[in-house]
Amino acid sequence: IEQFALVENRNIIAYVSCQVIQNDMWMGWSLRPDLCGKGIGQRFVRKCINELIEVKRHYRKDIFLKVHSWNTRAIKVYEKLGFIYYDEFIRIENGKPIKYVVMKLIS
Repeated sequence: IEQFALVENRNIIAYVSCQVIQNDMWMGWSLRPDLCGKGIGQRFVRKCINELIEVKRHYRKDIFLKVHSWNTRAIKVYEKLGFIYYDEFIRIENGKPIKYVVMKLIS
């Protein structure tokens, strides 16, 4: 897994991660909570996708992400960017079941 940080005025404002598994790229994002809901998430995610495709020279297969099922705000951003529901799974974290949604980029 490769991870990148977006820094502004010496403060980390976001993280991006990327992993290629059997030519499929898995991406993840995390925006600082106080920046959520301000309309920058969609631009941030689109820029990350474009940059990582270029850096990783990833043109062959699909792009996926996983998101907590309760994070409807993020899911809406991803849908606006062309991601669709692909699958879901439950993972045990700290002894509790956590439901994730897997989304796939179609645009």
